[in-house]
Amino acid sequence: MTCGNCGDGWYFGILISNTDDHLRTHGFLRRANGWQLSPAFDLNPNPDPGLKRFATLVDVGAGDQNRIETAPDVAAYFRLDPRAARAVLAEVADTTERWREFARDSGLSEEEIEWMAHAFEHEEAAAARRLISSSTRSA
Repeated sequence: MTCGNCGDGWYFGILISNTDDHLRTHGFLRRANGWQLSPAFDLNPNPDPGLKRFATLVDVGAGDQNRIETAPDVAAYFRLDPRAARAVLAEVADTTERWREFARDSGLSEEEIEWMAHAFEHEEAAAARRLISSSTRSA
């Protein structure tokens, strides 16, 4: 079993301000060729403004302040080399940046979308973009 998908979930959780990542929000499915990480479930964007405190499975020594800037340090936990980790982060960031489009397509009103904006448009999202663009310039 590989854990590349675990990295997707960790980055995604920070970028949507999911503040409740714990063992019971991860599952595995038994397949003919082994175990596979289940599709994501129990992800709850937190629209409260400001820096979020995260209950998370990954502890990189930042306590409950897991941040995108620690992404290179976390990559090894998910068996990702730095280049693969940046690619995963870029894909997740590209997807979460389209949250307003997904919200409209799901029938949310403009008022509801604005209420949720702090969950998706925050310093960690900007930090992800900076990390991605700095790594592409140096590559």
